Amino acid sequence: MNKSTRLHDGFIKVDLVQNDLGDWEVVRASDAVVILIYDQDSESVVLVRQPRAAMETKANPRGLTTEAPAGRFDYQATPTQLAVNEVKEETGIDLKPEEITILNDGQPLATSPGVLTEKVYLCFAQVRLDNLDRTHNHFR
Repeated sequence: MNKSTRLHDGFIKVDLVQNDLGDWEVVRASDAVVILIYDQDSESVVLVRQPRAAMETKANPRGLTTEAPAGRFDYQATPTQLAVNEVKEETGIDLKPEEITILNDGQPLATSPGVLTEKVYLCFAQVRLDNLDRTHNHFR
């Protein structure tokens, strides 16, 4: 029988789960979407550059990362709706829901199941250069 004790109760939750395999710290986090955006004109993928506190080091004091647009389900939305919103927020690209394909037959992927409950919906969309808002900090 599993025994669970809450160690932290904030945006993420951390539980100590004790079972016959030993003691495990489990991070309970909301699920997310990640959107792979392919720019047909330049034949490249659109990425964004963002500061992330968890990535701060002496060598990277601002915690800058280069990543695919992504977002958490911290409000009620379908994976497609969340993808549309996150792509707009992070890149300025206006996508329509029908332009987004959820990969893996619509099933989310576990990103780090040994410690993290988060699952990620992997989405894909194709765009053309004229959809890009040059004021956003994205890369191709």
